[in-house]
Amino acid sequence: MGCAMCKYDGGPDVTRFAALKTKHEELQHRITLFEEFFHLLSMRSEAESVEIIGRMRIANIETDLEDLVKFIKNADLLVQMASAQSDQTPPASGEPSVDTQLPIVPLDYVSLLLELLKPAVSKLDASAQTALLDMIRHVLDAFASREGSRSGFAETVKPDGEAHDTERHTQR
Repeated sequence: MGCAMCKYDGGPDVTRFAALKTKHEELQHRITLFEEFFHLLSMRSEAESVEIIGRMRIANIETDLEDLVKFIKNADLLVQMASAQSDQTPPASGEPSVDTQLPIVPLDYVSLLLELLKPAVSKLDASAQTALLDMIRHVLDAFASREGSRSGFAETVKPDGEAHDTERHTQR
């Protein structure tokens, strides 16, 4: 038997060692993503795991694994934010309202989170998109009302994705 010649992805000016190193780094990154994915999957209920695996089957796992992991992590963050709000007990008279007790999340962070979610959300079916967007809207409304009550201004996000300041008018 003779030796087979191995070919590696790389330009003509890339050495065999450099191509091997690049391929090794890519594979290590994928292994890390799979480990993280399986860890996230193992922390879910059976129903959630089945739903995630269903999404994985319609996605191209070769190119979308990183997006899937980001989607799961970002969804966890949104659920934590929503549950933090719902876990608050109603304030006694004279105490601050629940909205002022929510953790402070900078608007830039929320915008970044939405940008990260775009690729994953676009792969969801219509009902799943609606459910996720309703949950996001609820959290953002709570955030906006809390911020607006502090300053008298509310920052709203319009469909074009840009934030706009609008003065809150209150009746006295």
